[in-house]
Amino acid sequence: MSHGFEQGQATARRKLHPRYMGPVFAFIMSAVFALIMSGVLTAYNLGLVPGFLGLWMRNYGVAWLVAFPTAMIVVPLVRRLVGAIVEMPHGQGRPGGSSAAGR
Repeated sequence: MSHGFEQGQATARRKLHPRYMGPVFAFIMSAVFALIMSGVLTAYNLGLVPGFLGLWMRNYGVAWLVAFPTAMIVVPLVRRLVGAIVEMPHGQGRPGGSSAAGR
């Protein structure tokens, strides 16, 4: 099925440069992690009370404001720690990322 342009060309135009891998990884990981943890902790502390969704989203906003800058600092440190502990197979890049980005 054709969309009027080559699929590879469309994908290449939408991707960010590899130098953005670290911040994009930290953004997505912190957003997902904060969403899950804030939901679990809100339910654990309050139960599934009326207005739960609003409380969860408020707590998520606070959690993500802490999680994203923390991930920006911690992810590179964890990658280095894992690299010091785990021997990477030949031809693979750093743990948790691409071989060329962010070096």
